[in-house]
Amino acid sequence: MKCRQCDCANESDATYCNACGTVLKQSCDRCGQDNRPGSRFCKSCGQHLCAVTDNKRPPLPANPSLPHPLPSQDRLTVIEKPLSGERKYVTILFTDLCGYTAMSERLDPEDVKEILAVVFDEIVKVVRRYEGFIEKFVGDAIMAVFGASRTSEDDPIRAVRAAREIHHLVTDLNATYKARTDKTLAMHTGVNTGLVVLGQLDVDHGIHGISGDAVNLAARLSGLGREGDILVGPDTFHRCQGWFRFEALDPVAVKGKSAPLAIYRVLTSREQPRKVHRFFGRRGKMIGRQGEMDRLEEAVALVRQGQGAVVCITGAAGTGKSRLLEEFKASLDTATIAWHEGHAYPYARNTPYAPLIDLLSLACHIEEGDAPEVVREKMESTLAPLLSPTREQLPYIGSLFGLHYPELGDISPEYWRARLKGAVRDLLEGLARSGPAVICIEDLHWADPSSVALLRSIAGDQKSPLLLVCTYRKTFSLFGDEIHKPSSHAVIDIELRDLSPQDTIELVKSILGMSAIPEALIRFIEAKIEGNPFYLEEMINVLIDRNVLRMDGGRWVMQGAVDISGVSSTVHGVVSGRLDHLQADTKRVLQEASVIGRVFDYAILQQITAFGSRLDAALNVLEKLDMIRKKDPSNEVKYFFKHAVVQEVVYNGILIRDRRAIHERIAVAMERLFHSRLRGFYETLAFHYSVGKSVFKAVDYLMKSGRKSKQRYALDEAHQYYQNAYELLHDQPGRSSQINVLLVNVLIEWFFVFNVRGIFNEMVALLKRHEDAAATIENAFLQGMYGCCLGWALQRREALQESHDYLTEALRIGESADNRKVMAYACGCLVWTCTDMGQLDSAVAYGRRAEALLPHLETDQELIRIILTGLGIAHWFRGDGRQCQVMGERLLAHGEKGADIRSTSDGYLVCAMGRFASGDFNQSIEYCNMAVASSAEMVHSFNSKFLLAYTHLSMDQVHEAEKILNDILTYTETYGYDYLGTAAQALAGMVMLARGNLRAGIHTILERMAIFKRKGKRYHLMTFQYLLGKVYFEMVVQRGRMSLSLIAKNLLFLIRHRPFAARNAEKSFKEAVTMAESMGAMGVAGQIYFDLAQLYAAQRKIALARGSAERCIAIFQACDANVYLEKAQAFVRRHCPTT
Repeated sequence: MKCRQCDCANESDATYCNACGTVLKQSCDRCGQDNRPGSRFCKSCGQHLCAVTDNKRPPLPANPSLPHPLPSQDRLTVIEKPLSGERKYVTILFTDLCGYTAMSERLDPEDVKEILAVVFDEIVKVVRRYEGFIEKFVGDAIMAVFGASRTSEDDPIRAVRAAREIHHLVTDLNATYKARTDKTLAMHTGVNTGLVVLGQLDVDHGIHGISGDAVNLAARLSGLGREGDILVGPDTFHRCQGWFRFEALDPVAVKGKSAPLAIYRVLTSREQPRKVHRFFGRRGKMIGRQGEMDRLEEAVALVRQGQGAVVCITGAAGTGKSRLLEEFKASLDTATIAWHEGHAYPYARNTPYAPLIDLLSLACHIEEGDAPEVVREKMESTLAPLLSPTREQLPYIGSLFGLHYPELGDISPEYWRARLKGAVRDLLEGLARSGPAVICIEDLHWADPSSVALLRSIAGDQKSPLLLVCTYRKTFSLFGDEIHKPSSHAVIDIELRDLSPQDTIELVKSILGMSAIPEALIRFIEAKIEGNPFYLEEMINVLIDRNVLRMDGGRWVMQGAVDISGVSSTVHGVVSGRLDHLQADTKRVLQEASVIGRVFDYAILQQITAFGSRLDAALNVLEKLDMIRKKDPSNEVKYFFKHAVVQEVVYNGILIRDRRAIHERIAVAMERLFHSRLRGFYETLAFHYSVGKSVFKAVDYLMKSGRKSKQRYALDEAHQYYQNAYELLHDQPGRSSQINVLLVNVLIEWFFVFNVRGIFNEMVALLKRHEDAAATIENAFLQGMYGCCLGWALQRREALQESHDYLTEALRIGESADNRKVMAYACGCLVWTCTDMGQLDSAVAYGRRAEALLPHLETDQELIRIILTGLGIAHWFRGDGRQCQVMGERLLAHGEKGADIRSTSDGYLVCAMGRFASGDFNQSIEYCNMAVASSAEMVHSFNSKFLLAYTHLSMDQVHEAEKILNDILTYTETYGYDYLGTAAQALAGMVMLARGNLRAGIHTILERMAIFKRKGKRYHLMTFQYLLGKVYFEMVVQRGRMSLSLIAKNLLFLIRHRPFAARNAEKSFKEAVTMAESMGAMGVAGQIYFDLAQLYAAQRKIALARGSAERCIAIFQACDANVYLEKAQAFVRRHCPTT
């Protein structure tokens, strides 16, 4: 059985063409009888059939939105109908008759109606000839749509061609009607390409139910046009620029658009159309096709030797057939070899010999609108020198253009065809006599059967030195099989495949004009675009147009989210054109598969498809068309879309309501199929239910996915899952109590991700926003935990009193409900808040209470870390290095036992605090470095780095401290980590002092101290009061040892402050030690007393020096601070000996 679409021979029992997938038989739904395509009724039972006429698939029947999935024993129940509509890129043409109102005023209504009927009738014929669809008549205007029923990649070109022809025919009608209208008839037209929603095709009423902004813009363009204007929008312009010449007009403001609309006026058609898609933007060199170029050059060499040759270039859409021809043509010496080309067009595939007419029109410079006598003159003057002296071939060639030759009046069609074939052969031989020549026919898969038969015949017996080059897609073959290939001369087959990964990257570099390309772009291309040159070039330009890919400082950078949901209308046209040639059931299967994903499971598709009985046949067709492939050829478990772009276009073409229904069915099917191992599918189920209709199911799986990701330490992914769950719930209108409970649950779990990531500004804002929702729910555990989360977040932002209030209220709720987990968390967080507030005894008491609750709870690593690390800091602040070391070692043991990296990191940090408290700075630095090295996230790393900077500064290693502090300050300012940031800024003031900038350093320290006082951070206020005293103390002890540069740099400051340095130092020390002793910070109190002793000794106040020294020695002994103790004892022996 021969396919009427591609002329390929098939087995007698074939239902689909094995070359192009066209239906060969129509099965009756009632009795199963096979009927010939095009049959309207079944030959066995008389059932009405959906007709499949020449090369056209059945129209999509109407269908309500997909039903909600219903349980079933075998598979989900779905109605076997195509989807009710789709989202599509189409081209809309609005054409309007000029002066209609004035004509209506002058003429009788019957005359107006007659003229309009004639004009509209002619317009309808033109639109249909270019395969457009008349959507509606509006007064004196017509709206037509191109690409609605069947998309073609040249829809915009056909729309503009139709518009030009409409304008010409209306102009021609003036000869008939001008005398009656007293005014020249003319049109003004707007053409726009864009995304629309197509409803059900109503053949009886002639409507598609089309809606979208693209329609409004087409009407607006028509309204902006003057008499005779054809105005197009930017997308139409870009798609047609290779075929027509345009004039850019001033952009116009359009209601609802933030930016003015770019508009263009059509001027003329190009004599030599440029077929390569990208006519603007960035374009790369031809990469990875050297072998193909070599074969073309071999064919040219044969022709130069006087032989004939045929080259057949095949490949899927976008593999670069036209680009290869462009480069090949550019490589030829046109002075020694002639080049003639023609094209087959989708809209002309039922026009006999259309590619031959196009070839001759280009060769003879025949233009649209040429009068018949002009066409005759151009054709005969160009071709006559190539033909025999009798020129007997001209009538047959001229009749292709509709020219009248009396001598052809009585010949039969068979005779005419035979003579045309001879005329074309004679013409080619005449061309060859003038020298070697290349005849190129592009897109032969669109050619009519007569043209294919003629080319096949000529190629089979051509003996002249001519090179015939044809391009077509893989669904077509010029010779069908090896039997029909000519044996008299060379036939060279060139199949273009996708580029290799290496060549793909080289093409990207060529497009961007730079060898260094962002890693994010490489990953995106490898995952989504792969090696199709057209898709690649289009997507890179789209990314550039959207400023996702941009130049910054002489290099390309990626910013923002990268996806392919907004692929260009050019790509949409190519892909949708293939989809619209599928049968309705095959297309529906592909749409359903696209919702599952680029890789789709056969078992899931079998469960959810509306065409289960024909699933295997549909998949076979899609495989033969190379749209999908088996993941593993040995089985049918999984398939995948060959190109991610195809999957994306198919998916985006489905109406949103239908997508949601299919997503829902997929999720239900997955729960049924994988019920015993659902954990492995949490993420996929979360995705499908989120897009579907079941909010509670979606939130459940999103939270499970968030927990799973957090357990795997995939924090970014966990954050995204919780954010998606939050947005689903937050967007619910009139939230119920059930929704509020879920929302609070999500926020509590999300809090722990925020906390680990160290993003505290967002965390506080989020929890504050929904405080009322948490207060209204009747669940003590959730209320208490919400208070704990908010109290902890506020402590991180240094809102200490507010933090204390929330945490004590959470503790009260936990005690009232006897909920040990809430109590443990509240007490654990209070350790940190009380420590910061200088309530060290309370901090330790809360810590011990929290520890006592741990045996009654399930192991909670987060809680254990909060308690033990908080206690370690409290002991450090108290100066108890021994207890600090104990907490650090417990954290290290817990980290090793539970394989918890964060406990290990915190353990090293707390041990470093213990060594610092003991005065062993070198070992403190070693522990700090181990803490940084084992940190799993930035927040833990910077906690350790702060102590590291402090230790370096205490050892006068200013450069090392300054470098670390700069990093800390950048981080804390970015993420709102005030807990660390304010202290780091104060330390930065100490660095300024160490660098000799006394005035700026003291100013910075005083600013931070004011903040500490305002926020109630008593320990930090005390610490920097002490450090301020040390600044003045250094002025005292360095008398006579200051460098000249230091004195010069700070002369005014020293004149003002140095005389009072001793008094200021003593005052600051005494205020600091009073605060330290009141809060139990004995470690710092000991250091202050030691510095007081040194200050008094420098002033020769020996008794006071001895008293302060004895006090610090007692404190150091109690705190087991041996390093400090030895220094104090040595000081006493040297400066305060007993007499």
